[in-house]
Amino acid sequence: LDISSADVSALYPSIDLKRGMDAVTNTLKEFKHLVPAEIPHATIMRVLELVLHCNIIMYDNRFWQQVIGTAMGTPVAVVFAVIFMYHLEKDLVNNFKRRGLLLRYRRYIDDILALFKDKASRELFWQRFNALDPLIKVTNEGGDSVPFMDLVIYKGPSMRSRRTLDTQLYQKPINRYLYLPPSSFHTKNAFAPATPTNG
Repeated sequence: LDISSADVSALYPSIDLKRGMDAVTNTLKEFKHLVPAEIPHATIMRVLELVLHCNIIMYDNRFWQQVIGTAMGTPVAVVFAVIFMYHLEKDLVNNFKRRGLLLRYRRYIDDILALFKDKASRELFWQRFNALDPLIKVTNEGGDSVPFMDLVIYKGPSMRSRRTLDTQLYQKPINRYLYLPPSSFHTKNAFAPATPTNG
């Protein structure tokens, strides 16, 4: 068993808009039972096209239009990225699963956790993954222990006794623990969530 974690580099601004729109069109067809019948697919696609192609910013007194990828701040960015990644990866993932080389595969937006049969399977998979799209690249690591989001997932005592993986909390090396001291002059709302009031 080889554990692997991967991160898609700069996912949102790297999605080719034509391929992304095609992925959404295919998703609407594949999962049509999940889309309300009163909303025509053409309407969804037209609105999405407007959001993706009309991202204008002003910098240095000039207007700029984003032509590749989607703005990270727009609400549709996450859904668009998830749908795009699903269509990008699904054939490769299914191929490796059928061959018994990929045992588990889970992705949360741009963070991926995968369990491979062995190191050679892992290396081949990520090599092929990075060849799927010229703009989409993943960085990955693997072995007996990997960081994944806020966890370290590793082969520990549970692997020997119950054939399960162990976890512990993970802190990124760049975490500087810059917390607000309680004696600072920030308002109380900066230290604790606001308490709901009855009104």
